[in-house]
Amino acid sequence: PSVEEEVKGLTKATIRCLPSEEFRSPQTPVKCVSGAGESVTEVAWARSY
Repeated sequence: PSVEEEVKGLTKATIRCLPSEEFRSPQTPVKCVSGAGESVTEVAWARSY
């Protein structure tokens, strides 16, 4: 499964946005949240209640 599907299955969180350059972290994340490899892009996750 994709990382998004994996995270959604574990936490019920989904990707809410892909932040533009000015809102990204000062240091680019190097590891994917799944732990399966390097990160490709930075995203904001959230869960709807």
